[in-house]
Amino acid sequence: MPGKADPDTPLPLVAGLEVGPWVLDRLLGSGSFGQVWSAHTLAPSKEAGPWALKLSQLYDDAALAKRKRNPRAKIRQTQAAQRLFNEYQITALRLRAKMTTEPLAMRCLAFPPSVGATGKGAGYRYLAMRDAGSDLSIVTAALNAFRLPIGAVCAIGVDMVDALRLMHVRADVLHLDLKPDNICISRPADPDPALPACATLIDFTTCMPVRDFKGERTPVSALGVTSFSSLRIEAEPDGGLVPAMDLEGLAIVLAALAGCPGPWFGPEPERERLRKLFATAQKALSSSASPALPPAEAKAAADLAQWSMGLPKPLGRTVALCLSMPADPAVEDYAAMRQLLAAYADRKELLRVVEAAEGARAGKQRHSDLLAFPCLKQWQ
Repeated sequence: MPGKADPDTPLPLVAGLEVGPWVLDRLLGSGSFGQVWSAHTLAPSKEAGPWALKLSQLYDDAALAKRKRNPRAKIRQTQAAQRLFNEYQITALRLRAKMTTEPLAMRCLAFPPSVGATGKGAGYRYLAMRDAGSDLSIVTAALNAFRLPIGAVCAIGVDMVDALRLMHVRADVLHLDLKPDNICISRPADPDPALPACATLIDFTTCMPVRDFKGERTPVSALGVTSFSSLRIEAEPDGGLVPAMDLEGLAIVLAALAGCPGPWFGPEPERERLRKLFATAQKALSSSASPALPPAEAKAAADLAQWSMGLPKPLGRTVALCLSMPADPAVEDYAAMRQLLAAYADRKELLRVVEAAEGARAGKQRHSDLLAFPCLKQWQ
């Protein structure tokens, strides 16, 4: 069994490895920054787990220089990733400091623990967060093959609107990475018949303040883009990050969960080209001038409108609301979006999805077997 390690020497990530005050239990997943493990702490804490540890390999300049197989560009990329990871840790801790006294925030946002939330060990930089259950990538592994029931999707949407409102209004921080992988579903820690299942927003490693220390908006150029990202990011590449980007990204995620992904979804690089085309069309349509569009943009605008109108009623109205939402939404805008979704939310349907996800996470079902679950409705 691995024991304590030199904090500057990267060791293989295996169950039982001690990383700072944490002990790794099992691998939960991996991403661009590294790996995510379930873990328990060796330090005394009043907070109950479970916890998830996000790990990014730690390199210093000397170690990077010795890695002959690591090209210079890769070294710069690794160094930049480490700087960003450190900045995002700080943002996550600021979120905790501002909102851990609010019960809704504690349910909808996966905060870091009070002990050992960040640090270095075993050659890795880590960020500890609450393990909020099964992320939606487990039940959306075949996103184009099935869809979640609309009641479950709307229940997820209600919780995510609450989470984003708290982040934007209370902390002036944007999440900026809304996608199924960053939304977890679970049963609440305190059983409540009125709330048998809920959704939690996770992974604050890409969140940024809306405004920097000078009071200026954080530039869009600081952000990465996925299929689920707001179209405003493509439409305003020289602009600043705004709260409406998170809400629009959420609407895109909800539509995809319901089996209706945006018309720009597809393989790279075609996806990137289409996203820019749709973003240009959306920007033109949302302007008061309503200029005439070139043929390609005009077709994209028509496809965008057709997609929005073809969505299930609550989601179509939600997407339309978000695409036309002001850059800095008022409290009433969050309330309107929440009301649209709450009217169709069904927590019992969400609980059935949670049960399916728990089975998949425990290895009892393969991803393909999830199609047999009655809560995952096939395409009509």
